Amino acid sequence: MFQKDVPIVATIDFYRKRKATSRADIDNLLKSILDSCNGIVFEDDAQVVEIHCRKLQSDNPHVEMEFRRKRR
Repeated sequence: MFQKDVPIVATIDFYRKRKATSRADIDNLLKSILDSCNGIVFEDDAQVVEIHCRKLQSDNPHVEMEFRRKRR
């Protein structure tokens, strides 16, 4: 887990079902992931200072996440 004083860069790709019936907003998807990582990946999602996020289509729906320390 990243300590509280560590700034974090998040890269998150949402692979959604092709022709999905629901059209989830990317900001809502992102918020649910960041909130669920509180206390597990990092102490507080306020540590995330940079985000790279995409919503893609796939026959195999899943989420890929990478969290790393922000280089100064």
